[in-house]
Amino acid sequence: MRFRTLTCFVSSMAFLAVFDPAELRAKAYRRFGRPAPNPAAKSLTKAGALLAAGDLRGAETQSASFTINPVWALGQLSVRFRTKFYEDFLDADFATSTPLSPADTPRVTYVVGNSFPYTNSGYSNRSHLILESAKRAGIDATALTRLGYPMVIGQPSAPDESVVGGISYRRAIPWLFPFSAEKWVNLFADAIVEEARRNGSTILHTTTGFHNALAVSKAAKTLNVPWIYEVRGELEKTWLSTPAPQGVKRSATSEQFLRWRAQETQAAKSAAAVVVLSELSRQDFIDRGVAPEKIHVIRNTADPALLDQQKPPLDPNKKELVIGTVTSVVPYEGLDVLIRSLEYLPEHVTALIVGDGSQRAELEDLTASLGLEHRVQFAGQKPKDEIIDWYRKLDVFVLPRKDLDVTRAVTPLKAANAMLLGIPVVASDLPAIREITGDSAKYVAPATPAKLAKALSGVIEGSYDYSGSSTWAKQLTWDETSGQLRRLYSGIIHSS
Repeated sequence: MRFRTLTCFVSSMAFLAVFDPAELRAKAYRRFGRPAPNPAAKSLTKAGALLAAGDLRGAETQSASFTINPVWALGQLSVRFRTKFYEDFLDADFATSTPLSPADTPRVTYVVGNSFPYTNSGYSNRSHLILESAKRAGIDATALTRLGYPMVIGQPSAPDESVVGGISYRRAIPWLFPFSAEKWVNLFADAIVEEARRNGSTILHTTTGFHNALAVSKAAKTLNVPWIYEVRGELEKTWLSTPAPQGVKRSATSEQFLRWRAQETQAAKSAAAVVVLSELSRQDFIDRGVAPEKIHVIRNTADPALLDQQKPPLDPNKKELVIGTVTSVVPYEGLDVLIRSLEYLPEHVTALIVGDGSQRAELEDLTASLGLEHRVQFAGQKPKDEIIDWYRKLDVFVLPRKDLDVTRAVTPLKAANAMLLGIPVVASDLPAIREITGDSAKYVAPATPAKLAKALSGVIEGSYDYSGSSTWAKQLTWDETSGQLRRLYSGIIHSS
């Protein structure tokens, strides 16, 4: 096993060196505890710029042009390889699922992109809560992570199985990481079939992106079982909102966005059922032609035990008041707005940012340029079993997301945790945030540091009654989710 994980790790890093050298460099920096270079600042060939903008055909054509510069030649080779990899995924077909049928004892293989203990994120947290909810409902469910994980994120070795809080995470680790999309899908599908047969699974359930659905649909066809598609982050919108290198403009009319969106839509149409996080997302998929009766809203959930750890009401006379968040440190979260809001707040108000991500170095530079190093703490990524302790350090939880397609549609779990803990929430006024917080937060216009500071001042001074927020958050706990999963997996319901 150890030798197999090593060969998978080496081959996956070799794949990444060709596919995206900048990402490999960033992984190396993070591995050694150094801030990763800003990906938006990297130098691009013309082919690379076309690819960054989502023009796949243009990038493919341009990457075939001749250059005598060896560095640029390697860059064009990387673009050509990546474009071919994308094209093969975007051209692939899904196997249509068999219908869900009534079952007294469903057994589920849940296919996920990443998991505890190697990744601690909103995604891995939701996966874990879904599995715990299924367990509470008496459903036999085990998880299988994507092909090559966790080697593909820079972990040199891992066992075949990790058990976290009573939940089993199995690994699909090939001897060699494939260098083609077709081989990736086939190897992953084979691993899913093997795991499902080991468990006697009657249902396969997978999450975004559509790449996972391609492998799961193929495996489900082999097994003759239904499969469910769970839409998490609407990744084409995430791509659109991510800053591109050297000021390259991304567009919702670009080839990559439209074809990626089309594949996500086709995955949803091909599945036996679709799980989404919000009513907003449900309506979006109905508008895209997915049958309404097979779309089920299962919101982000939180641990009801957090109610037993509630903090006392905020004391405005505290010597130091801590505002902040627990999040991925990426541009769409709007953490620059949180930092800038400190300029309008008194010195005894400080900020705590728990988490890590691609924007951390940029935010640390911003903090230094504003002379706020003594008022901003970047705590970095923390283990799952420490996260609630970090939440409890906060007097006010801030959710300053930017106004983008992805943030208007995707509901963040983090707010529910804060509300259950009795921590007041100040958030950007966006539809997805209003839905997950039940209109129980204090809302401000996105990207307005002065208005955010004014709202925070009001909360600190006691002008905002947040006593009902934990009552709302009780609806976002396992009990409701367990019942929804039980009905879904048992084939009892066919509508949201």
